[in-house]
Amino acid sequence: MTISRFNLRNVAKIGVACLAVCMMFVGCDKGEGDLNENGSLGGNASKITATNVINGSYRISTVKVKFYWEKGDDWGSDVIVQAPYKDNGFTLALPATISDKYLYLLAKDAPSGITISDKTVKCVTDIDMEAFDKDDNNIGDFYLTDDDKSAYAMRFYVDKNVSVKGEYKEIDEVFNEEYIRKFDMDLKKGWNIVYAREAESHNNSTGRDVYTITITTQKPSGMNFSWYFEEYYVDYSVPLKSAIALSAKKSFFTKKEIRNN
Repeated sequence: MTISRFNLRNVAKIGVACLAVCMMFVGCDKGEGDLNENGSLGGNASKITATNVINGSYRISTVKVKFYWEKGDDWGSDVIVQAPYKDNGFTLALPATISDKYLYLLAKDAPSGITISDKTVKCVTDIDMEAFDKDDNNIGDFYLTDDDKSAYAMRFYVDKNVSVKGEYKEIDEVFNEEYIRKFDMDLKKGWNIVYAREAESHNNSTGRDVYTITITTQKPSGMNFSWYFEEYYVDYSVPLKSAIALSAKKSFFTKKEIRNN
């Protein structure tokens, strides 16, 4: 898989920064996503059903969802819900309401060019669905993507209805790359499904590669989403992952690095 340095998976995430990981191919059966043609599961985005997970591992025993929190100089994460991993899949039911302990201001550090209809809205911008083995070691995580991994579907919680529209651009002088983010989200109070899709082009006048990320609540047409498991390559990914997640939580509008694999 080849993805730009602009983190597609994490554009809408609160900080699940992808580390240098290695996929272990345990099976190649087609995975099944939990989205219908309207981009939701019977209108209930709080329910997560994954079957025929691609690259699923016999080592997985439990799937846990963690939310991060921060209070002054103290921070951490709590397991909110968990379920057994069986028959190469799992089912999770997210809580209908989220404690303010885990929420942060959606509008914080919003750049010019972005319009947020209600700047008091708090959110959880996607969640970690982490895999644990029988000894309760965190060995990887799950994500929902289309066949060519050019788009990702993610859960997004808001405490009030809100729309996020507009776009902004960033230039990476070191890598001579240009990043454009376009937002077209109409979020309803509670859990939503948000899609992040990447397109790559080249600006001949500047000589820069251009990566455009479109983040929307409308499911991209013609795409089939499947669940994938990605196994951590090294054990130290767990604390590092948590530290990156917390630092990124401070703002939804933050550029993040990604892997190339």
